[in-house]
Amino acid sequence: MRRLLLVSSFTFLLVFVAISSAVSRETAREAVLSGRVFAPIGYREKVRELPLRNAQVMVLDVRTGEVVATSSTDMAGRYEVTVSVPGVYLLEIRKGNLCLLDVSGRIRGERTYDLGFVDTRSTALTLVLLELFKNTSDPAQVVYFTSPRVLKTSDFKEFTRRVWDVLLGQEDPTKDPGILEAARNLALLFPTS
Repeated sequence: MRRLLLVSSFTFLLVFVAISSAVSRETAREAVLSGRVFAPIGYREKVRELPLRNAQVMVLDVRTGEVVATSSTDMAGRYEVTVSVPGVYLLEIRKGNLCLLDVSGRIRGERTYDLGFVDTRSTALTLVLLELFKNTSDPAQVVYFTSPRVLKTSDFKEFTRRVWDVLLGQEDPTKDPGILEAARNLALLFPTS
């Protein structure tokens, strides 16, 4: 009887440890997001995009708006940030009044995702995608299937130029009423229902 109780207890303990380690492995999954940030800098004809140094990088969950990670850019505008919750993320890069944006596709964890460049174009695209996210239950589908269509429209080129002008003025396009209205109008061209 004692031996049976001892074997049963030991078996229960092994099962408990196996389940606990499987659960902790699932919750400990992490992904690394990396890329470079460029902002328009200059005057008149000498305007170009240069690496944005020492800027704050915030990673937000697209569904909840919750900040899930932070980092900063280095002297070459590079960033690397670890996220522990797989999902679709909004990257918000700030320095002074300047704000640049990017959005990831679906991040599944346990690897490094090079998101490329955060710049005027990614900011303009993200502003349109954020409008589209308001009407969908799956932001990743919008990123994968709608982004290429938005990028091809002639209206998007003009919108990007307007975002460029706001960024060049070291201003935040997420607070510019004209930019936000233009993003809403562009989003209307791409129903997500």
